[in-house]
Amino acid sequence: MHNPALRWTATLSTILMLALAFVIPQLASLGRTAGAVTLPTSGFYVAVDCDPAVAGIQSQCTLPAYPGTTTLSASIVLVNASGVDSRVAVFSFNLYNPDAGILAPHTPVFNAAAFPQGNWSCASPPPLANDGSGAIGTSTSFLNCFDQGGGAGQALPNGAMLVLGTISYDVAHDGIDQLALSNVDVSDENSASFVKCDPSMAPPVSPIGLVSGPCFDAHVQIGVSDATPTITPTPTLTPTITVTPSRTPTLTLTPSLTPTPTLTPTPTLTPTLTPTPTITPTPEPICTGGPCATPVGVPTGAVSDVLLLNVATCIALHHGFGIVPPPDGSISDCLTLGIQEDPIAGNMQHLVACLRGRSTPSGTACLRRSPGNPLTVVSADFKQIDRDRDQVHAGQVLYVIGFVTADYPVVFTTDKGKILVGGRPETQQWGCFNGTPQFLSGVFVDGDPDCDAKAATPPDHVVVAGVYIDENTPRGIGHVTVTQGATTITKEFTVVGPPVSMSFETLGGKGSIETGATLFDYNVPHEPLPTDCVERDPDAVLQAGLSDRPEQAIVLVKALDSDGNEVVGAELWWHDPFYSVGGRVAPREGGVAAGFTPTFDLGALGIGFPQIVCGRDTVGTITENVTFETNFVDQLASATYHGTYAIDVIAPGSETATPTPSPTNTATATATDTPTPTATSTPTATATNTPTAAPTFTATNTPTPVRPTKIVPIIVALRDKTCARFGDHSAPCRILNRLLTRLQARAR
Repeated sequence: MHNPALRWTATLSTILMLALAFVIPQLASLGRTAGAVTLPTSGFYVAVDCDPAVAGIQSQCTLPAYPGTTTLSASIVLVNASGVDSRVAVFSFNLYNPDAGILAPHTPVFNAAAFPQGNWSCASPPPLANDGSGAIGTSTSFLNCFDQGGGAGQALPNGAMLVLGTISYDVAHDGIDQLALSNVDVSDENSASFVKCDPSMAPPVSPIGLVSGPCFDAHVQIGVSDATPTITPTPTLTPTITVTPSRTPTLTLTPSLTPTPTLTPTPTLTPTLTPTPTITPTPEPICTGGPCATPVGVPTGAVSDVLLLNVATCIALHHGFGIVPPPDGSISDCLTLGIQEDPIAGNMQHLVACLRGRSTPSGTACLRRSPGNPLTVVSADFKQIDRDRDQVHAGQVLYVIGFVTADYPVVFTTDKGKILVGGRPETQQWGCFNGTPQFLSGVFVDGDPDCDAKAATPPDHVVVAGVYIDENTPRGIGHVTVTQGATTITKEFTVVGPPVSMSFETLGGKGSIETGATLFDYNVPHEPLPTDCVERDPDAVLQAGLSDRPEQAIVLVKALDSDGNEVVGAELWWHDPFYSVGGRVAPREGGVAAGFTPTFDLGALGIGFPQIVCGRDTVGTITENVTFETNFVDQLASATYHGTYAIDVIAPGSETATPTPSPTNTATATATDTPTPTATSTPTATATNTPTAAPTFTATNTPTPVRPTKIVPIIVALRDKTCARFGDHSAPCRILNRLLTRLQARAR
């Protein structure tokens, strides 16, 4: 079932937890094919091999359509390319699968044949096909093994490769999937870890893209073709196993290694900042720091338009208004807009295809164009997701999207924040020309085809730079400029503070709601009943007003900074949603339709989100505790603030029901470009309702984050109990020890 009315529930509330999930590459061949991953040439690392039958480590596997393919095996491989011999005494890993509906896991199997030395045990804690830590519909397999004899473990000579374990999957249907490593820890006989890959956020957030360390995932495609040629990456390192009489695996390295691309230094560029949003000609092209790229097409080109896009609203609204549910409609599209086309990471072309409604016949993936035939991107493509009023706050990235007419140098400048170079905020002036490579998604990629001076790389007529705002950036109006050839366009943007408080308003004058809302079962494909408490398209909610639903009301929630400005791109968690979460049943009085709500431009109603609150089957009071989510798209939101919204639930007919008329000024999907937001609320706002059954708002505003020392004793106690139960070498014990170390370091 593909029901647009339920998109916000099915994708936003659940899938936004899968932060930084990378798009799975789509390979065209329907025969069984595989590609070798580009692995390091030094050090230790662990990788997923999605086709153990093929020599080497395969990171991209294309299998025939179901039922031609019914099973898949994946091996977890440890490689020593460090130059020195080592030993393995204990290891553990999680293998995450974002779509268990495609690949259903079996219990991991330890590769005992590769570990003849030592007395190995994998029973404490036992291996698990799925430990249940991920979001609904995902699986997280777990394996922890150690030399229980207390010996030196298994030898791992330099150049050796060990298959730690294998996980088999039942294939249920065609699709694309990704197998991602996390919580990897490999230690030697002295309990010293030499491979560690830790996620930066705890479950149920997806670890994909959030794991630090030398671990490499695998991408699987089963019977899906979007007319994209098969991608066969050139391997930098192709390990093969040669078994010696001592049964110690060794690694034979292919002598031909592909050199790592070098970063071409970016010359100093000197465009002049134009203070007003006008197109201003300049006497000479902007290439003063070095030789200009050879023009392709129009001799110098021009900037035709500039659009600003907040990364937080891009992610939230891409999933809310996009045509295809994740994993294909991936968050990584909004994190890697600077890449025109890429087979593994997100990219501009994939985002635009999704927003234009270009899907595969099955409707499960966005249709990719064949390489070298890009869509021409225009500003209208972003109409659905450009809902940020050109606003950004500390801890966020504002993308500057320049639409250009030629393959020629493009220069970006800003007077607030720093432009990201190689993923780091480094400069207030950056230029794209001569094919300048960029470090994106963990790898170097070629420069944008719109400024690489290569006729063989067709452009999409858009170049992107990201401006990062930190806590020291002054609030107020900022300016960015984009220059190509003799034209410059300047755009204003607004910097506000991070969210530190909230305000609530029940629309339509409702003072209470009745019992009678029903629970929608997402596991059974069907259209919702009128009484089902489900989150719908926010614009449609505002336009309909829920005027005929006495058991439901609309609560307009807003996030505010310390100056009272309404904040775009805040993420709010409601702790008691109407639906059940993780086995916890919603309160009998009722709850809200969405557990997670982002704030964005609602037109005349300001910046916020129209939450739906529903009465269930018990008379009483619904009291919702609401907090801010702090993550990679809103790093500096208050971690200590709690907002409380309450509304009475009454029996049907116990008093005259107060209908909720449609708001007189409703929001539309049209992007609103208003540089300066108006502060319409204050951090100590109170909800305005009738005195008889007044919903209340209690603010406990503590903008200054609490240092982590208060939680340390709790973690210590949990660590002691866990290590005593599972052992000091167990994965849960080591994870808690690492968490404790980080908290203590932060406290210092």
